[in-house]
Formats: sequence, structure tokens, C-alpha cells
Amino acid sequence: MKFKVTSSELVSMLKVATKGFDARDDSSFIYLKVADGKLEVVSRCQSAYFSGSVNVTNVEVEENEANIYYVDGDVLKRLAGIFPSVPTNLEFEVNKDSRVFVIRYTGNKFKLQIVRDTQEIPRPKIKPVGLVQATEFMDVLNSLLKILDNNPDAQEHPSSCLHLMFSKDQMKSMATDRFAIAEMTKEFSGDSTLDEETLV
Repeated sequence: MKFKVTSSELVSMLKVATKGFDARDDSSFIYLKVADGKLEVVSRCQSAYFSGSVNVTNVEVEENEANIYYVDGDVLKRLAGIFPSVPTNLEFEVNKDSRVFVIRYTGNKFKLQIVRDTQEIPRPKIKPVGLVQATEFMDVLNSLLKILDNNPDAQEHPSSCLHLMFSKDQMKSMATDRFAIAEMTKEFSGDSTLDEETLV
């Protein structure tokens, strides 16, 4: 497989799309998918899912070649900081028998290891529950996240958690680390179908 992508668009997309990768989480992954004239990057861990896409050109695919590749997330994040932030053509190439992407531009060459071959992971189903001002939401999160335990072993554990509770007109946020607990409430434009509090 070969394709080209504009570096400035790729770098901008990777800054967001790779946020779901957590090297401390053994179940975390990043994969690249080329289909319908686009390169899609998907990253996921136990607590987050991010994706993004950019247009690709000059796509060449061998017969029966896969179009989804799980790659080394740490290396991809480092490459995002190396690639030019100005519009430059990046050429990606992978042979179906090799285990690396070779990425070239203006005399430079980088390798991105393919870590495994796996089927595409289904997208999580997302149900909108309403709207809240982004700045107010981040103010709440930044305050409450200070309470949580940063130890990876505490992830997905009730001893250190952040709960968001949505109703028709309020968003309640509560955080604890076993030793402290805090709660904040903000106005919220909830979905009219929310008959009861929704806990996230």
C-alpha cells in the first residue's frame, strides 16, 4: 500500500486523534485505516476513544491487502511532533509482507512499526444527553480531577472516580479518592427525554 497525505493536516489531526492512547494501559491501541480516500486514525484505552481523518491521494493497494494497521502508539505520537507543520507531502508505504510503515518527505525517512493485525474495533455507541458550556465544563473537570488518584491501578476502580450526573436542567459532578469527596453543580441544557438522572 502507498498513499500521500498533507503533513499540516495530518499533524493537526494527530494532536487530537492520538489522545486516546495510554502507554500505561495494556489494552490501549492506535490503528490506521485507509478507505474511501481518507486516512482514519483511531486511538482507544479503557477510559477514552478518539478518532480523526484526513484526505489521502495517490493511493495504491495490492490485491487482498489489508487496509487496517495497528501501529506503535508511542512512535506515532513522537512522529506527530517531528513532521512539518507546513503543507508538505508525506508518502506512506507498507508492503503486505513487511511489519513497518516507511514514511518519506524531502529526503527524510521514518519507520512506524506495525504491532499486530486485528479486525476493526466497533465504534462505541454515543447518545447525546444535552449541552453545557465548554469553558464551564472544563473549569469543573480541572477542579475535580485534582482529587483523583493518578495511579494507573486506580483506573476504573470505585475508590477513585469521577461521576457526572445529568438531569433536564443540572449537571452534577462528584469526585473522590477514598479520603476526600467534592461535588459541583452547573446549569445544563438537557435532552427533553431525560426523565431521570443519567449517571456517567
